[in-house]
Amino acid sequence: MSMGKKNVKLINREKIRDKSVVGIDKKALLISLEQGRKQPRVAFYSPYSSVILNYLKNTRPRFSISEEVASIIEAELSRRYPVVAAYVKRKLPKKVTKR
Repeated sequence: MSMGKKNVKLINREKIRDKSVVGIDKKALLISLEQGRKQPRVAFYSPYSSVILNYLKNTRPRFSISEEVASIIEAELSRRYPVVAAYVKRKLPKKVTKR
């Protein structure tokens, strides 16, 4: 398998939905960890999700949209990409308390 760079080390392989095999690039993972630490926010456009989450916020005391979305996304990413998720969990500190 040629990836174009000889210094790229493949740590592990992971099957994804389209059944292709993806190697984990250590260098890309380290860059991604740095980027995630500097800018941990994720944003997306979804009126459907927004309506549901705002409904929950308006009907449940102390409901946190941010906590709910983070929980859902983290669980799904761990399910879809277990190898990458395992490396990230080892490298990132436990969840930081709110400011």
